[in-house]
Amino acid sequence: MLSDSDRVMLAQPLRLGGDARVMGAHLRQVVRLLKGDGASPCRDAVTYITGLFERSVTPHSGLACAKGCAWCCVQTVVVTAAEAFAVATEMQAREAMVATLLAQPPRHLGEPKSEWRNCSFLGAEGACSVYAARPLACHAFVSFDLKACIDFFAGDGTAEQFTPNDRQQMMYACRMMLSAAHRLTGHGDQPGYELSGAVAAILKTPDAELRWQRGEDVLKDVPQGPPVPPAFAEEIRRMAAFVAPTL
Repeated sequence: MLSDSDRVMLAQPLRLGGDARVMGAHLRQVVRLLKGDGASPCRDAVTYITGLFERSVTPHSGLACAKGCAWCCVQTVVVTAAEAFAVATEMQAREAMVATLLAQPPRHLGEPKSEWRNCSFLGAEGACSVYAARPLACHAFVSFDLKACIDFFAGDGTAEQFTPNDRQQMMYACRMMLSAAHRLTGHGDQPGYELSGAVAAILKTPDAELRWQRGEDVLKDVPQGPPVPPAFAEEIRRMAAFVAPTL
């Protein structure tokens, strides 16, 4: 049950370097959702944290992104376990798309640009088929320059900073909160998984999310990303320690 103070704090967006009590209230809410008994607690938690991201980032005008513009949707995407379960929930009723995903060769975080290919979740006319459940990384990635995107993702252009720094930093803050929520619900630290491989493993496993909630590591065979940078790991630890006594 929400306290009166949490109700007030949850109405506020996240601010980088802002009131820690606001972060704490939002993190408690993510923990509540991850521990829920709905059809997909992970989907509920991810919907909350990505919604928090969207209402916390500074609006930018002049974005080149639009529905069907999918030049960037070739790179690999790193996700937490909850984000993978959220996408898998979105996919479950789409038999043809699930079959296509399961038939594809695996991808690997950090794979060279020469091995990039269209995202497994792109649908008709280049639109994301799991848009409502897309991970934080996909929410955060934007560009102001369509030509630069085409030159880099489909040509020989050199890498550059597409996403505004404030948007990138907010994504990191929300991802750390989600990682802290995993820790606070007994799921340990989140090393990160490649999106399509993690979703495929979940879809192959009966009752995968329920088993994961009960402590089974259903993603144990999915290759993990590199270790979380020490500064991020320390911030995740601090977030969890700040909220743990209030749960």
